Amino acid sequence: MPAASFVASSSGTAGPSCTNLFINVGANNGNSLRFWFNPTDSGHGMAEYARIERAEERKSYCADVFEANPHFNEQLSRLVRKYRSQGRSVRLFNGTAFSVGGGPVAFGVDPANTISSSLVRTKHVRGKTAWLSNYSISVPSVDAIKYIRSLQGYNRVVLKVDVEGYEFELLRALLASGALCNSAVSDLLLEWHTIRPSGPLFDAKAEGMPIPPDDLKAALLWMTKSPACRRLTVHQWW
Repeated sequence: MPAASFVASSSGTAGPSCTNLFINVGANNGNSLRFWFNPTDSGHGMAEYARIERAEERKSYCADVFEANPHFNEQLSRLVRKYRSQGRSVRLFNGTAFSVGGGPVAFGVDPANTISSSLVRTKHVRGKTAWLSNYSISVPSVDAIKYIRSLQGYNRVVLKVDVEGYEFELLRALLASGALCNSAVSDLLLEWHTIRPSGPLFDAKAEGMPIPPDDLKAALLWMTKSPACRRLTVHQWW
């Protein structure tokens, strides 16, 4: 499991030795974790995971679970306790973000729709023109680059990222640092947040994006196809 310096905000111990690891970044209400350990390969969520690993194999994985939104703390705690009672090794980083740089970060909690909360400062509050930064709280975070580099001794590591727009900054940093392509991560599931029918999800220019989000998505995916990333397969999450 990752080095001890990265578990200060987690609950649970490393448990039994694991050869495979599922990392759930942006666990939200816990459904994505339930889908991973679900014993079937059909249905929303399970079908996406089954393209990487069948249910029979998924049940043997350990899991690290990250969710920054404190709204889901108790819900996730109950779910993780359930899995631990079944003998699964699951660590929960409750109320903890997965960020570039680590340390305390400003996390915007959408009061209209908690599942849309994000580290992106200029993400719109659902149904309003106000920014999430107007509703931000300070939460601890794990340094994503250091965490990924700490992963040693696994046969397979699956990283699922659903971070409501922060995936652009996060993936850029993981690629530019070399951490992702030189790590134990074999599969990356990403949900991309670019545009919705009502308009942009966030102010791309204010977020420092030199090109539109859809173009930046294409550029980042192109980078993952370099020879340095030959071990990595990128999948669409929802």
